[in-house]
Amino acid sequence: MPTKAAYQKFEESPDLEFDYFLTEKLGWGSVERMRRGMPAAEWQAWWVYFGRKAQRRQVAAMTAGG
Repeated sequence: MPTKAAYQKFEESPDLEFDYFLTEKLGWGSVERMRRGMPAAEWQAWWVYFGRKAQRRQVAAMTAGG
């Protein structure tokens, strides 16, 4: 079972959590491999892309509910 510290790393670092999310989504296999193979500018573009996508879902959910 993971320690509290392991969970806390994700709580304290949205970037770390996003690294794992992006690695899984793109099928890179490991976070280390993704970090070595992806330029920082592309990583940042993915961060913005998924953030905007989440925003659109939230707006749609609020619009549908109201």
